Amino acid sequence: MKEVDVGSMYIILVVEDDEGLNRLIQKRLAKAGLRTEHALNGAEAIIFVRENPNTVLLLDYLLPDMTGEELIKTLAGQERSVPFIVMTGHGDEKIAVEMMKLGARDYLMKGMTFLDPLPQVVRQVLNTLTTEKKLAETEATLLESEERLSSFMESSPAAFALFDSELNYVEINDVALRYLDRSKEDVIGENILDIVPMVKETGIYNSYLEVMKTGKSSLIEDLVRHTEFGDVHLAVRAFKVGNGLGLIATDITNRIKAEERIKSSLKEKEVMLKEIHHRVKNNLQVISSLFRLQSRYVKDKEALALFNDSQSRIRSMALIHEKLYQSKNLARIDFADYIRSLTGSLFRFYHINPDDIQLKIEFKDVFLDVNIGIPCGLIINELITNSLRHAFPDARKGEIKVELYEHKKGEFTLNVRDNGIGLPEGLDFRNTKSLGMELVISLVEQLGGRIALDRDEGTSFTIRF
Repeated sequence: MKEVDVGSMYIILVVEDDEGLNRLIQKRLAKAGLRTEHALNGAEAIIFVRENPNTVLLLDYLLPDMTGEELIKTLAGQERSVPFIVMTGHGDEKIAVEMMKLGARDYLMKGMTFLDPLPQVVRQVLNTLTTEKKLAETEATLLESEERLSSFMESSPAAFALFDSELNYVEINDVALRYLDRSKEDVIGENILDIVPMVKETGIYNSYLEVMKTGKSSLIEDLVRHTEFGDVHLAVRAFKVGNGLGLIATDITNRIKAEERIKSSLKEKEVMLKEIHHRVKNNLQVISSLFRLQSRYVKDKEALALFNDSQSRIRSMALIHEKLYQSKNLARIDFADYIRSLTGSLFRFYHINPDDIQLKIEFKDVFLDVNIGIPCGLIINELITNSLRHAFPDARKGEIKVELYEHKKGEFTLNVRDNGIGLPEGLDFRNTKSLGMELVISLVEQLGGRIALDRDEGTSFTIRF
């Protein structure tokens, strides 16, 4: 930073009735880079000082119209205290001492060589005045800042506290005092551990030390204070102030209570939804049981197959609701677990020996909501049912594989394939009289997806949605 030239900040008024000496003094000071003016008596000096605030007097004690002492007292009484340096003749040391008591910044004894040290003496006085001015301005700024801070702290609904580097209380407002149930006199100067010992037990004290060390603020929520009005939940922000610490605590009791009410309400709705899923599952199982009972009286094989297919579809939907009822998250289903249960149920329903037809399931942490899970489950149900019924005739052995993975964020690929005899050549699966394939096509459209068939080495359906 560029150093300020004190010579340009002040005017040196040479008050000397000897005009020749006055000119010599001004010339010497000007040569040293100092601004000068002159006055030949006390009256001229008084007028000049009134018009020029940044004046420093280089003052001869004996003037034609008054003494230097009278001049200084006149200025102090009428205007303000004016810095001055006194010049006296040899043998006037007593006068110099009296003038120093009156406030002189320095003194010079006139003589043959007194002009030599004059510029240095004046500059030292000017440097001192500049330092004092800066300190006064800083003190005024700090005082103004303290007043503003004090006014802000007292008018704020939040609790404020300021600490020194040892975490002793420096300032605190009335809101914070109410939480502490202490008076200001009891708190100021005391250490936080003596006033709030729980900060040590909870580890918050260490976080305060870290804030002072790194300068990074921290927020601690749900700090509970026990008051005569009940428990108060606070959110406390800690921040570095100088070498110390500042704390702002806001009352979040209402927010905490609102959150608790919301959590309670959500818990009630969750219990209700679980009960709904449970009842839907039970109702679907009742319908499935009715189909099974009715199928006993069906003699026609095609009609019986329709009954069995419908029963299988109902069970796949019932299983979704069962998984949701058992799940901790009603918004998502662990689809791998669901498919394992679904395919296991299909193998049992069609009396398939797992040693004859092996089932492989490859899922990678896929979770789906009920709106996607039900159509996706029905698609898998139809495709696996087709494989179990048609891909392995005459007790052939083989393998069915189901893959589902998220190849992009929010985009899934489902692949169901078998290594059985495959679909007949020329069969267009999109235009078939099979209710199962019609249902698959419809469900893929419902998912906004697309389906592709690969006839190599059996049958492979790939669905992207």
